[in-house]
Amino acid sequence: MLQFEQQSRIFAIGLKLKRYRSAIVFSATEFKPFKRIKTIKAIKIDAEMLELLGSEDGNTAMIKVSWDEKGMKVYKDGYLADYEYGIAPHKMQENYELAPK
Repeated sequence: MLQFEQQSRIFAIGLKLKRYRSAIVFSATEFKPFKRIKTIKAIKIDAEMLELLGSEDGNTAMIKVSWDEKGMKVYKDGYLADYEYGIAPHKMQENYELAPK
């Protein structure tokens, strides 16, 4: 059986996690924004590519990825990055800009 002090610490950690999910974080540190600087290579997902990827509805397809057995859903007019990752159209617009060659 755990010592009382260990049990208390585990309870406190659980409480922090529960409150974190409710956006109430009790901590000396705080989240700060960071901007990505890395350039990626990606190709736009059009109707032809969706068909090649096995789309059943003409708007989405599932791709195989090493980090999830279920795969990842990609979207028409989104992008397929060269590191096995799909980027939704709105995420591409919000977070990326075309880099010079």
